[in-house]
Amino acid sequence: MFLARILSSVGLVVGAFFFLASPSALAQNDSEKVTFETVDEVELHGTYFPSAQGAKAPCVLMLHDLSGNATGWNEWAALTTKLQKDGFAVLQFDFRGYGKSTTVHPAFWKASDNTKIRGANLRKSEIHHRDFPASYMPVLVNDIAAARRFLDEQNDAKHCNSRNLFLIGAQEGATLGALWLATEWQRRPPRQNGLNLPPYGEDVGAAVWLSILPTLGHSLRPEFQVKKWLGPLRDRTPMFFLYGEEDRTASALATELCDRVLKIDVPPRPKFTGSKAFRTQAGGAGLLTQRSLSVDEKILNYLSNVLKSRDDQEWTDRGIKRVQENFVNLKPFGLPAH
Repeated sequence: MFLARILSSVGLVVGAFFFLASPSALAQNDSEKVTFETVDEVELHGTYFPSAQGAKAPCVLMLHDLSGNATGWNEWAALTTKLQKDGFAVLQFDFRGYGKSTTVHPAFWKASDNTKIRGANLRKSEIHHRDFPASYMPVLVNDIAAARRFLDEQNDAKHCNSRNLFLIGAQEGATLGALWLATEWQRRPPRQNGLNLPPYGEDVGAAVWLSILPTLGHSLRPEFQVKKWLGPLRDRTPMFFLYGEEDRTASALATELCDRVLKIDVPPRPKFTGSKAFRTQAGGAGLLTQRSLSVDEKILNYLSNVLKSRDDQEWTDRGIKRVQENFVNLKPFGLPAH
């Protein structure tokens, strides 16, 4: 039902990527392993899939699930290949304590929030997500901020256009992405010629949430609830909620977020925001492996239509090397802040 709302509002055109790269323009499966550091000196590992479009290429930032059942990036492979083939630059990375992102430098333990990790008194050079209490999970927004900074560096090298950034998050990774997105609407570039510039949140063209979860770390604290962060974004960032209709938690939450939090049927209706249920019990990135559902094609078509509406987001030098790196400010959301 909700997909129909999107289709009618945007006139979905299957396969309309004529403005991006043709399949022959880019060597298939082109990728490079990358590492970059967070503000508190966690060494994050990821894979960057460059685009043949250079400075015209929109960016996709993928956020994996944070549960102990996360299975790596294999489930994302087909979608990633199609995105790159259609001209998107794609970044995948492991959050701190997951996959290969376990190394921390001594300065890591000087950040007060990092002392919440179990065994912090041992000052180990490696961390693991099994030692993260629920109260620590919001700190991982700093990993997304570091990934955004990496894409800004690629932008300044004219390898992509980070003013056209799209998020795709799975389950708790989507929940964390929603928090980070809310903080980006609070963050602005330095003033220029005495004028305030638009918040960084405007760079995010849309977010695709795969079975988004209601809270971080299963916390019952109200400040950890995703609806607190998404409500103010109703008229700011388009969102597409995808879920399996047999996944009762994801189904109920998507309905609540669309109907009661974002109120997408209340005029003026937010453009490009809606949801789509699939006949499956799969959740999160598992939706991408159900070939008969064509979830990846629906994501590609959705991003295509949003992107066509953002033709004014021309490339600009972000001057990222001149921008001081800071901890993400979570204080406005009642969460730990440095």
